[in-house]
Amino acid sequence: MLCRDDRTPNDPTNAQFRRNIYWVEQSVRVLVATPFVILFSFGVCCATLSEPRTLGFALVLVGYPLALVLGSMYIWKKQGWRMTKSLVMSMALSFLSVQIFTIVAVFIDPAVTR
Repeated sequence: MLCRDDRTPNDPTNAQFRRNIYWVEQSVRVLVATPFVILFSFGVCCATLSEPRTLGFALVLVGYPLALVLGSMYIWKKQGWRMTKSLVMSMALSFLSVQIFTIVAVFIDPAVTR
């Protein structure tokens, strides 16, 4: 970063560097969140505008849990197969979302609503 050169005065609080780190962190958060926002908006559009509506619900209620399970499995493996409370909760949330999709898919089927 440009704030770490020798021409800057020696600031004991290092405020400029910390400010830059903060904005880099916020930029990374936006970059990581972008695919999930796109998936959610595409799923909502598919659920409202297309037939079968189940496709949109599948993108939201199965797509997110799939990403959550893959991330949880990666963290679980990196931690030496130690199961933490957050990993259990994320896997349980994924399972619950898929179960909600299987229930909702029956009721939004066009043959059921006719």
